[in-house]
Amino acid sequence: MGVLERNAILDEIEKQDLPAIFQAMLDADRVEHDSRKQMHLQTTFSNAFLRKKPSPEFLEQMYGFVTNPANSQFERDLLIGALEGAATKESVELLLRIAKTAPEEKTRQSAATLSGVASNSLTERDVLPLLERTWRETSNPTLLRSTSAGMAKIGTPSGIELLLSAALATDKRDKARQQAAYSALQETYRDDAVPPLAARLANQPPDSEAVKLVAPVLARIGDATAGKALVDWLRGRNENAAPLIDDLIRQRWLRNPFEAGWAAALDPAVPFKNEENRKAIREALDAYRAGRTRR
Repeated sequence: MGVLERNAILDEIEKQDLPAIFQAMLDADRVEHDSRKQMHLQTTFSNAFLRKKPSPEFLEQMYGFVTNPANSQFERDLLIGALEGAATKESVELLLRIAKTAPEEKTRQSAATLSGVASNSLTERDVLPLLERTWRETSNPTLLRSTSAGMAKIGTPSGIELLLSAALATDKRDKARQQAAYSALQETYRDDAVPPLAARLANQPPDSEAVKLVAPVLARIGDATAGKALVDWLRGRNENAAPLIDDLIRQRWLRNPFEAGWAAALDPAVPFKNEENRKAIREALDAYRAGRTRR
């Protein structure tokens, strides 16, 4: 079958309701023995979730299918993957329900990974409250990792603040939560996250745990607001932060540090409590520029 013909068939199937698309996905292998078509229909089914609101009865059917050991593990995982790909409020609610209540541990763990639930910009704001609530309530290590990763990628201030509070907790009572939050924050790249990150730098010395965590995250975000937050913090420090400055600018391989707010430090009208920090920024920027010239 040619690509155009296959796509035409998939387009016609996608026009059907969700139960019919789901059945077509199963029948592609069960009846037609066409595994490639089945994988295409998994994507079709995910996409349909974005446009067709599932009924409570159908969601209950999906829950029953995934939690029924009489169904093949492959088909159950196929459906979990489709729900993850959809990343809608309804699909994530269903995945969380499966993760918490499915009889089999393997099924609970599979649903708890929530792979890709923060990758759809059309649905992430609907999904974020579910992730935040689950993060607060769960002690499941897999859910801690998956919800923290989702919050970090979405990058809204509320989710970032939850992660910062956990990652920088000093009581060390919940190490799994702390480690999950710390790891997830390394995947924060959106500028929405800058305000809560910048707030954590206030009055912190360069060797503090808050700075060790937050400064590299701001550097990786790398836009002008993140760079300004770092420069503003450095301007107010009495300590010599030269080693940290060099590391932060050197890791800025994704974006030009001159375009990310660092060059403002070179303006003599911008005051620094410790001029060694301005000097360190100048030297790091010169080294960056020389490296670019050599390439």
